[in-house]
Amino acid sequence: MSLPTSLSTLELWDEALLTGIPTVDQQHRDIARLGAKMLKETGLPLTSERFGDYFAEFWQLVADHFETEEELMRTLGFPKDQVDVHTREHSALLERLIQTNIHSTTVSEWKHVSDIAHELIAIIVDHIIHFDLSLKSAATP
Repeated sequence: MSLPTSLSTLELWDEALLTGIPTVDQQHRDIARLGAKMLKETGLPLTSERFGDYFAEFWQLVADHFETEEELMRTLGFPKDQVDVHTREHSALLERLIQTNIHSTTVSEWKHVSDIAHELIAIIVDHIIHFDLSLKSAATP
């Protein structure tokens, strides 16, 4: 599956990303909403306190979301190996978010919040497409 075309807009949400699990879908929307807000910050430097606030909120939303997914997968009886793969992917993604943030501060003279928002959103949307949409099977009886 490729990125939905609407993800190139500030809406950042496409119904093709729905898993059918209300909690997961709402968390995805919340992450997309914050990403859209960050994309509008075209002139806000990465050295600003507000970027720190945005990144902290983004990190927390994503970390909480990953915890929810992992617990959901265990509760729904997903095979342990599948849960383990998804959990490892979450750990790798959180590390990528940290590295993206660290890298962004070293190039902060010419990057803005909207620039890093594109990177962060791409990481999360790629995960939704390649991992989270597999949760759809749990949502359908």
